[in-house]
Amino acid sequence: MTLRSRGEVCRIAVGRSRGSAASRPGEKGHRHMAAGFSDWKVKKQYTTNDRVSYLGKEYRCLASHTSNSAWNPKAAVTKWQEYKP
Repeated sequence: MTLRSRGEVCRIAVGRSRGSAASRPGEKGHRHMAAGFSDWKVKKQYTTNDRVSYLGKEYRCLASHTSNSAWNPKAAVTKWQEYKP
């Protein structure tokens, strides 16, 4: 939609917003990070029972290690277990 005001052209997006419904707080599918969980990071030392959040899910560390991109919580099942309260 285009509006003209005082010689200027303004564009307004109607019915669209950034992010999906699942990524907006308060809407269906959105998950809040539980207390005690931090964002997973590459090149960080994790110890057994550390808790992290990765791609919207929470995980518990099963074995002490220094993280790398191949050992992310979703892929490295010997290092991480999805946390289900």
